[in-house]
Formats: sequence, structure tokens, C-alpha cells
Amino acid sequence: MSPTETRHGLLVPSLAQHLLVTDLVKGEGLDPGLIVPSATATIATGLACALATVRRYGSERVLI
Repeated sequence: MSPTETRHGLLVPSLAQHLLVTDLVKGEGLDPGLIVPSATATIATGLACALATVRRYGSERVLI
């Protein structure tokens, strides 16, 4: 694992996925404890974006 791979760094979805894939390419094993925060941050970010989009489209009269 790289020295920058900490739990705080895994809260940024793109950085977390980059670090995990880099470890896989190097042939290193993945720690399941590092996958959980990465997946959680990615899902939370996706849900936040989806909810923001639904709220913004909900105010549009053109779509109704």
C-alpha cells in the first residue's frame, strides 16, 4: 500500500478507486477494511448527486 492510502484519503471517491486499482496492478492484496470506506464514499457521493438532480428537476415546469 502507498503511504498516502489512509482512511481519510479513501473518503474521496476518485482518489480511493485510484489507490485501490493501483494496489491491484502492483499485485498487492486488498484490505477489506479499505474497500468499505471507499465504497461507502462512492455510494454516498452518487446518492447526493442524484438527490440534487431530482430536486433541481422537480422545480422545472418544462418537465411536468
